[in-house]
Amino acid sequence: MTSKVPEVFRTLGENLRVPEGDMRFMEAQGIVCADELFFRHPTAEKLEEWMTEVMSPRTFLFDEVADRWAEGDRLDDANQPVQARAWLRNTVAASLRRLWEASKAAAKRDLQRATEEADVRVPKALNPVVVSDLQNKADARGIARFPESERPGHSALAKVASNFRSNGPWSYLVWETFISEDEEALQRRNRPSGSVSYTHLTLPTKRIV
Repeated sequence: MTSKVPEVFRTLGENLRVPEGDMRFMEAQGIVCADELFFRHPTAEKLEEWMTEVMSPRTFLFDEVADRWAEGDRLDDANQPVQARAWLRNTVAASLRRLWEASKAAAKRDLQRATEEADVRVPKALNPVVVSDLQNKADARGIARFPESERPGHSALAKVASNFRSNGPWSYLVWETFISEDEEALQRRNRPSGSVSYTHLTLPTKRIV
């Protein structure tokens, strides 16, 4: 995720002409990547508050005598409010806003990717619609469609998916687990609750290694 890489944030700041002193000042506050800059100030209003209250009065200045960077005053205390308003309209403030906009885009892009990856890892509830979608995808791949007397039922598929999820038990499933759609339908007709029973099955708990 590029929004969490400090080196990328540094390069972005250089490309957008954010002064070195301001980059160092943000780093001193723990803002070392695009993700931190955006999610600490998630709206334009919060950004302007932060720039007014934090960034306008202070920055890092280079001490040529000591040959090092050190935090110091950007504005004179005597006329700070007027100078702060003027600073918010200058090119440095504009560069910081551009950096925030770029950070916003990068952070949201990475968040979207992480969400999509999580959706792939978390199995969907195996309701009839999902099962039908899986069957259609199998058809598209040229996998032969089995008759209902041989095709695994929805409850069987759900049991297998639950067993082999990332944090599942990964137990050995006996052959009787894979009952067909016909068998499931028969069990539902014969049981008052309309559910499928697996009480006749004994599943070992030993993990597959």
